[in-house]
Amino acid sequence: MKLLVGGDSFAVFPDHCFNYKEDREYIDYPSSKKGKGFRQYLNFQHWCQQLDSNATSVGINSGDISTTTFVTLQELIDKNYTHCIFFVTNFYRDNLQIEKKHTIDSSDFAQNTNFDSVYKDKNFIKNKEHKFIRNSIWYETDEIIGPHKEGIMQYLRYNADFKYIHDRLSNLMFLKKYCDDNNINICFVLPFYPQEFAKGVMQYIPGKHFTYEINKDTEFFKWAVTHHTEQEHENIANRFKNEYNDWLNK
Repeated sequence: MKLLVGGDSFAVFPDHCFNYKEDREYIDYPSSKKGKGFRQYLNFQHWCQQLDSNATSVGINSGDISTTTFVTLQELIDKNYTHCIFFVTNFYRDNLQIEKKHTIDSSDFAQNTNFDSVYKDKNFIKNKEHKFIRNSIWYETDEIIGPHKEGIMQYLRYNADFKYIHDRLSNLMFLKKYCDDNNINICFVLPFYPQEFAKGVMQYIPGKHFTYEINKDTEFFKWAVTHHTEQEHENIANRFKNEYNDWLNK
């Protein structure tokens, strides 16, 4: 078994994620108006690492589905994996490339770019400046949003709503098709089930799905790496092993 884990912050491992290796022993989260501070030690295994101790994460904190499926596909194309777990947690997030000098260049890129030059270039995302759009953008300060606020807000105002569902489902279906065509076992994890987007993924994308209950009200969940405590990771891993033993051993 060789496992790849993709998605957003739920897919981030304590010791690494996409384009990042963690060398800290712990992280201190200070007290704020949002709650009491705490320390999180990082010498534990994500529940997916408990399925395969050599698992690789390409998770991206606050990543949107288009970006996270893209880097997951790049990794699958580049290396040989037998299994893939992909976390689906948010259909609203988006990604804007904010360093463009001539936006008309995107038309030429879309029409005349060889696809291999995109999917097989592991530096394609790393070499460009991106702004991830989160649900909270409507409440964030100008300082957090940055100097591109006017353009970002204009984009969000006019972006067609149906694309939030159709484009995200298309991203997920492409990932599933690649896995199916290359004999890679894929499972979509939906921690926020039964929200409507999660039920929609289970309805429209066939195959393996895994859900579990989460406590969203704790400060630990809101801030900590991977969102879950060590005990929660162990509990989720044990439940996955019990329910998906056949999938793990394919």
